[in-house]
Amino acid sequence: MVPALADWCAVDLVEASGEVRRLAVAHADPARERWAWELGNRYPAPPDSPVGVPNVLRTGAPELFPEITEAMISRATLGAEHGALLRALDLRSYIGAPLTAHGRTLGVLTLVTTGESGRSYGAGDLALVMEVAARAAIAVDNARLHRAEHAARAAAEATLEALRASEHRFRSIFESGMLGIGFWDGERVTEANAAFLAMLGYTTEDVAAGALRRERLTPPEYRNADLRAREECRLHGSCTPYEKEFYRKDGSRIPVLAGGTLFESGAGVFFMLDISERRAAIEQLQAAQRMEAVGRLAGGVAHEINNALQGVVGFSRFALRALDPGHPVRADVEQIERSAFRAASITQQLLAYSRRQLLHPAPHDLNGVVSTFAPMLRQALGPELSLEIRPADEAAVVLADRGQIEQVLLNLTLNARDAMGSGGRLLIEVGRLQVPAASPGLETERMVTLTVSDDGHGMDSTMLSQIFDPFFTTKPPGQGTGLGLSVVQGIVQQSGGRVSVTSTPGAGASFRILLPEAGTGTASGEAAQSPATPGGSETILLVDDEEGVRLVAARFLADHGYDVIEAATPVEALQALTASLERGRPVELIISDIVMPAGGGEALSRAAAAWAERNGRPAIPILFMSGRSNDEIAGWTLETRAAFIQKPFNPDALARMARDVIDVERRARGR
Repeated sequence: MVPALADWCAVDLVEASGEVRRLAVAHADPARERWAWELGNRYPAPPDSPVGVPNVLRTGAPELFPEITEAMISRATLGAEHGALLRALDLRSYIGAPLTAHGRTLGVLTLVTTGESGRSYGAGDLALVMEVAARAAIAVDNARLHRAEHAARAAAEATLEALRASEHRFRSIFESGMLGIGFWDGERVTEANAAFLAMLGYTTEDVAAGALRRERLTPPEYRNADLRAREECRLHGSCTPYEKEFYRKDGSRIPVLAGGTLFESGAGVFFMLDISERRAAIEQLQAAQRMEAVGRLAGGVAHEINNALQGVVGFSRFALRALDPGHPVRADVEQIERSAFRAASITQQLLAYSRRQLLHPAPHDLNGVVSTFAPMLRQALGPELSLEIRPADEAAVVLADRGQIEQVLLNLTLNARDAMGSGGRLLIEVGRLQVPAASPGLETERMVTLTVSDDGHGMDSTMLSQIFDPFFTTKPPGQGTGLGLSVVQGIVQQSGGRVSVTSTPGAGASFRILLPEAGTGTASGEAAQSPATPGGSETILLVDDEEGVRLVAARFLADHGYDVIEAATPVEALQALTASLERGRPVELIISDIVMPAGGGEALSRAAAAWAERNGRPAIPILFMSGRSNDEIAGWTLETRAAFIQKPFNPDALARMARDVIDVERRARGR
């Protein structure tokens, strides 16, 4: 159109936002095109302008000015500079034609002549320009439709691709097996993934048949929790995950972490995560905490009971020494003594259960231990049951506390007796076995096996999973404590071994204990015979806050020739040390309780060492005693190399140990 019909030509289009954008400017001289662009950018026409592009767009009607007068330029001027620029263009004539298509004004086609051509537009020129504008409008409209269609197609493709990606992500989660996922219609599960079906034991056929209904899956006590979760989903779209249980197809239960979301239709999707292992771990932790609490209680109870039993044991022994063998009450006193030691053994079981017992390990051949203890086991079984012993072909030596081995044998025997009917048989086997080493650097290690098998009624898998749990018993109320097998496990583990059990209903049970082999050089199978109790004339300081314990120990030591000084507290003990030194009979042994309200044996040990150093005396050996015997006491006495005797003790054992400690100290000093 330039220069045939105009000296200047411009096209302005209305964007979708309503903003007017100049699309093109044409002039024969490109430099002047840039001038026109700059003029339009610097002085855009106001939207309410009575002439020009704003007016054509507003009215939809063309404009024809055959002659542009000075008055017209003055009205269109936006300032002195703008007016000067317009006048410099030497504008002569103007046509503004709307670009209209389908009743919509899409833009304006502007043609201007200048003094260069001197041409003036007329009605014929306007008709021609309107025809050109109509065709241009159709082209613009088609281009916009094509562009919109292309954009819509691209958006649809992007949406479809996003849907595919979302479907892929969902399908990955749905099929991953990490979560059980189910869709439901408010009453029944309509679709579920493999993990969901595996957790609950159902099949896709069960889902298709509508078998997975709410009342069939959820135990009654969780229905209120489900209702709260559903209400939360209704209000917020989804619910906070919560713990619940589902019924499996076989009627058992599975604990899960559940959550879900509701759709507008009222249907929804929910997920569940199997938390069986987490719950089992929590239960194990709680059981361990209960065991720790009971263990702490057991240590304190054992201390108090053993102090009380010490008086019973001691005074029973004094009474027996005063009674002739044929005295009518001697049997009664012997029974009192046996009952006291039986009570003491119960406290030892509590300590063994809590693994707080102080063991006295020594090499023992299990062949000899079992054969020596067999008469006691036969007596425990009773006449209607038989006992068979199968020793190992060679010595089977372990480093363990003999009394605790016997306790394990007795507990397993009593457990078997209760499981067998008349005519049953108990088999105890000793063997040697080479197993993969648990310690680094070793391939294998030798173990000694102790197997106790019965032909009783056996146990199912549920009972086997709880058999070593504290206080678990299948006996009627009042007929079992549930500690017997817990004690066995505690003793074996404390001795560095492990215990396992195999059983099936109706086929008996077999308990197998593995203990590290200790070698054969110094093993003893039978209890050593006690030599005559030695005495002495040294001065012994006896410290205990329990008067009954002091009376028994002091009297028995005095009967063996010792000069005994009693003290109830560490303060009294230090005063007694000074008094004994002043009278020329210094203390050569301190026998002290470890746990006392006014200061324990550890504090007394340090104070006695400081006293000896101040007075230029050698260190005084200490023999500790306690009814507690927990791990703390065991570690401390071992660290200070102090001797230890467990309450309640046999008075003869106390006298022998006192003699041994004094003699060892004298040899160490070269006396």
